[in-house]
Amino acid sequence: IMEVPGPDIFTPNYMGVIAWSKPIEEYELIQHTVHHFAYIYEGDAETTTVALKTDPFKGADWIPEKFISEMEREARESGVRMLETKVYVDTGPLLWTDYRIEVTGTPPPSTEGVGVGGIPLFVKIILTALAVAFAIYIVSWVVDKYILGIFRRKPGLEDVKPAWGKEALILDVRDSEEHWERTITPTETLEGMSEQELRDKLDQIAEEEVPPAPEIPLLALVAVGGLAVLGVGAAVALAPKRKE
Repeated sequence: IMEVPGPDIFTPNYMGVIAWSKPIEEYELIQHTVHHFAYIYEGDAETTTVALKTDPFKGADWIPEKFISEMEREARESGVRMLETKVYVDTGPLLWTDYRIEVTGTPPPSTEGVGVGGIPLFVKIILTALAVAFAIYIVSWVVDKYILGIFRRKPGLEDVKPAWGKEALILDVRDSEEHWERTITPTETLEGMSEQELRDKLDQIAEEEVPPAPEIPLLALVAVGGLAVLGVGAAVALAPKRKE
């Protein structure tokens, strides 16, 4: 393990590419947030998991909303959108020091995931949010996992959307318009709309930008079902007979 000086105030030092982190079994999931954009967006995504060590922090002082708010603000300024966040902490000691944070978001438009000083962008977002929201001093960090994949839109938009307030809905509309490079609706216009009008506008954007999944013909479903049964039958046929 090699430790080198960090490139900014949020990472005074950090570990090199080769590093060991605690097994996930030693951590407890303390926060799981599905961001609003996850109910609208479908497409390429990056998932970054970072294991980090901080100065001692009291668990009672952890405020999920504050952390999420800072991450979303930093993400917007960086040209990406947050989709899902999971925060794991080693809660065994009285004071927390070991974290494992997994963030999924839209890929950067042109920076290929690299932030200031060569730090992966979503790592920079995590470290900045921790520093700003809680004034946590980062002792060291390492990227534990990095995945490029396809994000599938989260179901249940109709169930969660009624709970979103006007301020959040305006941000969601603005996020969607900027991401898909649509004509930006003036802020004054959005502020003059009712919450239901904003929800309807969000629905319209989602319908136009994210086409519904194609329906599978009934004949194809029957064929798939037949193959599945055949597969099970073959497995049973190959299994050794139990001795009587």
